[in-house]
Amino acid sequence: MKIYLPAYGGNRFYLVGGSITRQDNVNVLILTVLRQAEIRELTPAQQGGSAVAVDQSPVAEFTYTVSFDIDYLADRLCGLCRSSTGRRNFDICGYYVYRNGEAGWLSYAVLFLTSCSERQSESQTYAVVKNFGRRGEPWIVAITRNIPLAKGRSERFQLTISGRHASWSFTATVDAVEKLNVFGKAFVDEVSSFSRSQCLGGTLELGEAVVEAIYMGSLISLRTKDRAAYLPVVVHYDIVGSSSPRTLHPRAKYYRIKLNISDDLLYSNVRSVLLDSDKKVAVKLLLQNVVAGSVFRAFGCGRWVTEREISASIFGREIVITTPIISRILGIYSEIYGSGANYSGSGGLRSLLKRWQNAVVKYKCRDLSISQERQRWIDYFTDCIENSQTPNDFRSCLMTRFQYTGRLECRLIESRSKELFAALTLYDTLAFSAILLGSHGVAHLLGKSAGLGRDEFSERIAVKLNPRKLPMLNCAMFGWESYEPLNIDGLFNIEVNTSLNSVAEVEITVYDLKGTSMMNCQDLSSVLGKLLQDIGGCGSPRDACKRAWEEESRRVERMYRVIAAQDQLASSLDQELKRRPQEVTPPRDIFRFMLRDIIRGIGASAGQSSSKILQYVWPRHIPSCSDGCQRCVLMQRNLCVYPPLHEEMKVSKRMAIMFLRMLCPQAPQQ
Repeated sequence: MKIYLPAYGGNRFYLVGGSITRQDNVNVLILTVLRQAEIRELTPAQQGGSAVAVDQSPVAEFTYTVSFDIDYLADRLCGLCRSSTGRRNFDICGYYVYRNGEAGWLSYAVLFLTSCSERQSESQTYAVVKNFGRRGEPWIVAITRNIPLAKGRSERFQLTISGRHASWSFTATVDAVEKLNVFGKAFVDEVSSFSRSQCLGGTLELGEAVVEAIYMGSLISLRTKDRAAYLPVVVHYDIVGSSSPRTLHPRAKYYRIKLNISDDLLYSNVRSVLLDSDKKVAVKLLLQNVVAGSVFRAFGCGRWVTEREISASIFGREIVITTPIISRILGIYSEIYGSGANYSGSGGLRSLLKRWQNAVVKYKCRDLSISQERQRWIDYFTDCIENSQTPNDFRSCLMTRFQYTGRLECRLIESRSKELFAALTLYDTLAFSAILLGSHGVAHLLGKSAGLGRDEFSERIAVKLNPRKLPMLNCAMFGWESYEPLNIDGLFNIEVNTSLNSVAEVEITVYDLKGTSMMNCQDLSSVLGKLLQDIGGCGSPRDACKRAWEEESRRVERMYRVIAAQDQLASSLDQELKRRPQEVTPPRDIFRFMLRDIIRGIGASAGQSSSKILQYVWPRHIPSCSDGCQRCVLMQRNLCVYPPLHEEMKVSKRMAIMFLRMLCPQAPQQ
């Protein structure tokens, strides 16, 4: 197995040596910097052409980072430690780099540590990823070889590196190195373009462009059976980070959809999602960090709820990098999808919002007291959304309920009525999230319709937003009072335009970086329209996603009947899932992390039944598409700018279908 390691200036690292002991259930690592070493000391030339180090990086644009076979790297590092000290045996020898949190980036440390003892046992290689910790602490990822650790759980560490004045105590997730994932983060910048053709009244446009792809670094995650840990930083392979590799694509083709989203249309879409009997989309919107992180700020809690947001400056452009906080997402889902919860009928939305609020308080805002008064804002929000047909009527309804007569200005409202602030902010942030998730879904449908695949596809979404239509965003989003252009994850470019008549103008562009695709505007419009109808859009009775789950359920049902007669856990799990609200079932990637706790909750052990048996139980209750799957708005692995688990939370099939109504036969233009 090969691993990629960052280096100072692309060619230097710290050689460290030391020991590990276990004291009071803490892994105590004491390391000393032996010297600064160069990458060339680890290359095959120093070994007479023995083991191989490959000069290739995780992305094609960045070709000067060395990747190593793990066993080869361990052997070379042990050799360097011995030659540097004259000692034969080393408990631990390693590779260490550290980045200080300059220019808005948080600090992080990357290590590769191996035992150099001559009495080595069978080779075991683990990945260690630091869990969420205190503000100001560095994020730490390490790969360990032949070092005794407990796999598959969280472990406590005390790491000291003398010579660099570093000492950190932290908890980390430990598991097999094969479960360590590296996802490249890049964004595209359109240097120039010219239109080739337009159709649908100029809504759909094709053309050629000169596109620059800029590689920011990599996200690192460790995904085990029941947990996932993400480093909330982008790791540079040149750890100095003085530059980012750039690649020019002079013959790229672009496919672009332009949406003009009116205030009434957006309100209608958000309202229908909230009041629908199926509330999966509503839950996804509520789990967006800008929603929970903004609504509860008036009560003294917020910011990082379901995501961490790291600001970075790349070529003078401010970019906010987000990574999911999986433990909080799981915690909130576990409360919403709890046994006995009921969201049906007229009180469904009210019940959902109160469970959501309680879950956020439990997992993020534990010191926050939710009084009866602070429950009242949910009742008012629900009543007003149910009885108001336009956004203006909705806001007037809330202001009347709270007896507020001042200006509709977020700072003023926050100082006078925290509950009104929460209610108004909930709608505005839900609406903003709907724009982003729906537009992202449109981008993926557009890329699929154009037939773009690996090494070709890239996406970019430009949003011009009128903050007068969503006034609470002024206070809610990233401290956005300055209205400076904002880029989120290298995907969403957001600018303010107060002269817009609509709430937002959105340009959704996908690029064929190689420029080899052959499709005219009318053909693309036809293919996209058919794809839309195949996934249930335009009022079509066809829904490939739903049909696939129904077929899977029929196949699984036959096997389940045989298993349930002989396996008590299978039968008990089936009954437990029947008691849970089907209208808010989580995506399968999320549910898999929840399964073990659900089994524990019914007084059983996962060991009683193998995963092969349980796979005939839960898929009958958990749809394969929860507002997004590979058949509709999810892309193939590593095509989207987000890692797979995060991607599903950042794209919406339902909102994409709503935004693409102009492709439906005889549908009015937006």
